[in-house]
Amino acid sequence: MCAEWLQDTEFLEVIARAYSKPLEIKSPNRCDFAGVSRCYPFWQEYMACYVMTKEDKALREQGPCLPRLEDYYECLHHKKEV
Repeated sequence: MCAEWLQDTEFLEVIARAYSKPLEIKSPNRCDFAGVSRCYPFWQEYMACYVMTKEDKALREQGPCLPRLEDYYECLHHKKEV
């Protein structure tokens, strides 16, 4: 799963711009060693949405990233789980 994220260079470039850091691709072994959180994919989706909409105030007011943020919080806290 981690290797798939690392191969998506377009997504990595969006995240790199968000953090104003140069693009850095790490090997899957390093990712496995670091221990990626179970909620990390939800965080990545939210951050990608945030970065793509942060310059457009009108779009941000519509809340296009809110469902992704709710998914991330649900993954962390399991409040909606029955």
